[in-house]
Amino acid sequence: MEVDVLNRLLDGLFLRGTGLDGPACWRSWLWSEEWAISYAEVSTLLKERNVHNAAPGPDGFRSTLWKRAPGSMIDKVTVCLNACLKEGIFPARWKRVTLVLIPKESKGIVTALPKVRPICLLDEIGKTFERIIADRLTDWLNANPDEDLSDNQFGFRRQRSTCDAFMKVQTITSDIVKEDRVAIAVGIDIQNAFNSLPWRSIRKALADKGVPNYLRRIIDSYLSERFVEYRTSDSGISRRSMEAGVPQGSVLGPLLWNVAYDSTLRVAKEPGCHIICYADDTLVIATAGDVGSASVRAGIQVVRILMQIRRLGLQVSEDKTEAVIFHGRTRPDRLPSISVGQSRIVPGTSMKYLGLIIDSRWSFSDHFAYVGAKTAKVTRALCRLMTNLRGPCEDKRNLYSKVVQSVLFYGAPVWCDAFVASKKAQQSLRRVQRTLAIRIVSAYRTVSCDAASLLAGIPPLYITALCRKRIYERTNDLKTRGVWSKEAVVEIKISEHLLLIRQWELYLRNPSLSGRRTLDAVGPKLTEWTYRNFGYMGYHFTQLLTRHGSFSHFLFKIGKRVDESCFHCDSNSDTVKHTLSQCVAWDEKSSIES
Repeated sequence: MEVDVLNRLLDGLFLRGTGLDGPACWRSWLWSEEWAISYAEVSTLLKERNVHNAAPGPDGFRSTLWKRAPGSMIDKVTVCLNACLKEGIFPARWKRVTLVLIPKESKGIVTALPKVRPICLLDEIGKTFERIIADRLTDWLNANPDEDLSDNQFGFRRQRSTCDAFMKVQTITSDIVKEDRVAIAVGIDIQNAFNSLPWRSIRKALADKGVPNYLRRIIDSYLSERFVEYRTSDSGISRRSMEAGVPQGSVLGPLLWNVAYDSTLRVAKEPGCHIICYADDTLVIATAGDVGSASVRAGIQVVRILMQIRRLGLQVSEDKTEAVIFHGRTRPDRLPSISVGQSRIVPGTSMKYLGLIIDSRWSFSDHFAYVGAKTAKVTRALCRLMTNLRGPCEDKRNLYSKVVQSVLFYGAPVWCDAFVASKKAQQSLRRVQRTLAIRIVSAYRTVSCDAASLLAGIPPLYITALCRKRIYERTNDLKTRGVWSKEAVVEIKISEHLLLIRQWELYLRNPSLSGRRTLDAVGPKLTEWTYRNFGYMGYHFTQLLTRHGSFSHFLFKIGKRVDESCFHCDSNSDTVKHTLSQCVAWDEKSSIES
């Protein structure tokens, strides 16, 4: 039974019978030494490139190991890669993929097969060869603007991000609404996009763009005789051939996807229509003076795009298609439906696009509710790992908190202004922040949000969101002026973080904040506290800084004891000050003598 499920799952992920065509004939092709790979290219990619300790490919060699390779080995690798490029052969060993299936959340939808995300692991040396090919193809596209990728493709491209795509959509729709007009956005989802793109479509796109023959020749070999290996239920190794798609986990694959899919962004456009893509996520925006005209334009534009998608050999998930209408103060009474294949889609007030829920007014109210529920769920799961006693150390707790914060601040430059203006959204997410901060520093549940967040090093959320927006805007300005560099971005991040600390200091001076004693103790030394590289927050140290814990004074205050007397001596009041400076039970000499 398990074998049958696995086979059906792989049939859906890696399509077969897609009209397989072999590589072109290159018999009359001539090699030129100007295309040869240099030692410097290989050395830069293997030894100087920033790498992560990612999972290795089938050969078991991590990318970090290649940084220690001697120059003589790099020279041999260079000779090997040049021989492959000259002969037009991408070795079969480097095309061997180890497949790992990562379970995905079903989101309450019952399906016949489990939801999984296919992860493809490849040899590092083969990925280095892919990087060289990808860099040369990118350089050629940049040198030939007429054949370059559309400016509205934001996925898998240097110095472009999801925030850039969001900002483009927001600018178009907001400008239209200011003119008292209407915009309709339709999000198109492609079924199993990266694994089902026919190789013939990639080869045709490269030929149509006039890509140099030596690159087309090696890519022909790259797109042939590929296969995946995976473990079966009996711990055996099974092999399956690939007949379409670009491997997820490869370096060259995303660029080939963009080249092939570029034709979709270049279809004829209706007046007032825009096509924006992030990889395979395609958004059609139709603008007009009234709802009816915008709907008609959207329908025509969607039909043209669907026709081009089918020409590429891809299929659209009609049930996942969504639409949203952007309008002024008054919402149109009657919204006509839009035809998407065999389905009819009625524009709603919000839709999910690239992980953000955008709405008709760009208020992000639905998104804040969604993020609040999602981060609360992640926080509850992590809290079970972060018990106050005998739990992980502060470093690991901070690592867990970064998981929650990465979910929380996704797309912050886009929704920052709406979040700052919404006290309701701030209050909702503040509850999640308090729960997380308390767990990081192993504090009692009675500790205030501001006190726990200060000890945990988590600034108020709106201050962090503003910081991220400023970093994005300043970095984007560098790109616009053509002076972007990693060093400049690092300087921007450092300066903006210092400004964040300053804003946090001013915030902590508010006398109405709870946890005043903790804020007064740590707040004046906020910079030193934030950048300290010694000490750690633990269960007992947190009690000393917050005065909430197993002190009789506090337990009496919350009704857990009948008096404030000390457990260890005859004092009538057991406070933090008494424990630190007066109680004989904590005196070093007394403890040794007893």
